[in-house]
Amino acid sequence: MARYVLILFAVAAVGCQKLREGVVREIAFPEHEPALAITAKITEGDSVVWAVVYRSAGVLDSAGSVPAEDAVVAVRWGGVEQWAWSGSNGTLEAAPGAGWTWQTGEEVVLEAEAPGLPVATAQATVPPPAEGTAALVLGADTVTSVWTEDVLIEDRYAVDVVNHAGVHDRYLIAVEQRTGLGMWTALWAEPDLASAERLDFNLYAGGFLVDDLGLDQTPLSNFTFTLTRWTDDPVSPDDFRVRVASLSDALYQHYVSLADYSASADNPFAEPASVFGNIAGGYGIFGLQREQVLPW
Repeated sequence: MARYVLILFAVAAVGCQKLREGVVREIAFPEHEPALAITAKITEGDSVVWAVVYRSAGVLDSAGSVPAEDAVVAVRWGGVEQWAWSGSNGTLEAAPGAGWTWQTGEEVVLEAEAPGLPVATAQATVPPPAEGTAALVLGADTVTSVWTEDVLIEDRYAVDVVNHAGVHDRYLIAVEQRTGLGMWTALWAEPDLASAERLDFNLYAGGFLVDDLGLDQTPLSNFTFTLTRWTDDPVSPDDFRVRVASLSDALYQHYVSLADYSASADNPFAEPASVFGNIAGGYGIFGLQREQVLPW
């Protein structure tokens, strides 16, 4: 037995000596071929639409990703080019005018190019329209703060969205409040237990994601949320709104993958996650959404 112990000690000593001397191992990074990196999330009917277009860079490139020079991005559906972006500042803007519409199931194609880079393309299918109803009850209940023992007011929201027959519905539900500047900002509204089991809050989407799992019988109704406020904080129904958006498949997967990536980045024991994209010949995401603000 002693002989084996001595051998183990000897092996350990040799290993420790190597560690003290240091071990150099060269890892060859593959050469990065620059390509277009594109972010284009388009909402039906918007009067102004944007595409963010950059030249990708490898991990050894100290300059990092930079705006693609002389980039041109075109979008077409129904066999017709609808509009195009062009420029070199990274954020390209087009103004198609408000009120334009898609047809459910229509294929929308994006094509992008820039000098010296491969042509990049993406395709997305128009989701069904965002349809639903919402109800707001101001002062539905009161609660006592666990921190200050003050009495707080609870406002309650109930939201239903339509599960379209024969279609894979994926929704974003966002509860929003009007700011002093007249802008709308997303709020964290607390879902009740039954709703929380069917919702996933997604920071990157700015609300709760809902998936009917491709099943017509999946209930997408009676999502209930509460917001808490101080008793001396007067509000009216006009201060709040519920916005629902129907998301294309790729855009939904992109938001989910962003959340997964963020969660794994801070956990050394988590399985590495990657961000979903659908740009062929490049990187990034091309997504479509159709949205509606639900009346009370």
